[in-house]
Parts: sequence; C-alpha cells; structure tokens
Amino acid sequence: PVADLLVRAGIKNIRCVDGDIVELSNLNRQSLYSEKDIGRLKVEVAKERLQSIDNEVKVECVNETIHSVEQAKQVINNSDFVVVSADSPVGKLPMWINEACVSENVPVIFTGYSGDIGVVGPLIIPRKTLCLNCDEHFSTRVDSSISNNVREKVNYFDNKITPPSIGPICFLVSSIVAHEIIKALAQLTITPITINKVLNIDTRSLKID
Repeated sequence: PVADLLVRAGIKNIRCVDGDIVELSNLNRQSLYSEKDIGRLKVEVAKERLQSIDNEVKVECVNETIHSVEQAKQVINNSDFVVVSADSPVGKLPMWINEACVSENVPVIFTGYSGDIGVVGPLIIPRKTLCLNCDEHFSTRVDSSISNNVREKVNYFDNKITPPSIGPICFLVSSIVAHEIIKALAQLTITPITINKVLNIDTRSLKID
C-alpha cells in the first residue's frame, strides 16, 4: 500500500525488493495483488500494478531477500528514500538496513504491526538524527538486566509465533508512512513526526503514543 500511495502522489521511480511469491494469505492486506496472482513473484506483480496506475512510473524489480549489510547497500544504491516493512530475518534485517542507509547517507523509515498495534518509525536521516545503532547501545544495557528465563521466552515468541495481520491496520500505518515520506522528500515546512520517534497506534482504542 505504501508503494501504491507514493505512485499516486507522483513518485516516478520505485524499486521493489522482495524474494517471495504471492500467497492467498497476503490478499487481506496487500492491495497490489489478487487471486489470479497467487504463485507469481511479488515484485513482478507489483511492477505491473504500479505501472497500470501511472504508465510513466519506472519500477525496478529486485527478487531478493536481504541477508547482509553489503547486500542491503547494493539494493539501496542511488535511492532517495528507503521504506522497510518486512518480517524476516527476525531482528537482523532492521539493523542491516540501518547500517547500510547510514553508510550510504540515505533516509529510511521502518514500519509494521503486531496484532492490534500499528507501528510507524523511526524515520532516520543519516548525520542528522539518531539511528538504530544508537538505540541498540541503550537496549543492550537494558537487556543485560533481564533474566535468562525471560530472554528465552522472548526469543521463543520472536522466532516461533507469527502475529496475526489485518488489512485495516496495514492500510492505516501505510497511509501514515506515505505521508511521512512525502513530507520528507518534498521538504515541507511540516516536519515528519517520526523523526527520532516510534509512533504506536493501538487500534482497539485508537490511542496513539
């Protein structure tokens, strides 16, 4: 949905990175796909759909899953902005992308959701804001105080349990992400709210933190 909204807003160059195929379970939240696309490469279908919205859009397909910082650097090469919304590799991908974007001086925003909670941010602008490595140093100090028993349980849930996903939450966070990117790229006087912050949306109460 983020790519869809950015193309409709006038973005003319999109690079889609995904090493997966379309599955039936994707259709409740991924607007670029339909039943006839099941089994096809996600990036190929995304390219067709995005170019059907605007035939002037150039869409580059990268049928890969990121497995290292160096691979991430290659994927983001010559980009103006990076959006990360992925569920694997768990825990490692955000740090790889963060390091690559800081190294290549490319802004990046992270987004996703877990159950009823939608998450947007942080938006990282290299050399101007904090990055995930800054936060990681703090998290490591906090983590050292956690008992091994608790850490084992957290690791179990991170690696074994797949949180449910629902379309309205996906579209909600996608709209906010797209708006943050438009503000950043257009350098509007409205500052993106997710700079140095993570926005949490509890969809049960619509409370925002």
